Amino acid sequence: MNRDTCLKARNGKHLRALDIFSYSLKYLKDKALEQVWRTSGVEYKTDDVLWVIAVPAIWKQSAKQFMREAACKVCNIHVWI
Repeated sequence: MNRDTCLKARNGKHLRALDIFSYSLKYLKDKALEQVWRTSGVEYKTDDVLWVIAVPAIWKQSAKQFMREAACKVCNIHVWI
């Protein structure tokens, strides 16, 4: 899989794998910020948090780069993996 790989949804729609991973990470980020706000009453912004994505060390460098690019699309920040 690479940044140009397209995946087909059940409805027949084609999307780039990179976009799907980005949407998934954005959803998780938004839910995490929402949960922190609900439990603490403090509203944090994306830039207020140090986001860490753990990936298996055995992943190829290209897979790690793929995740890095997907995460950067979500947060527009530098990501360390």
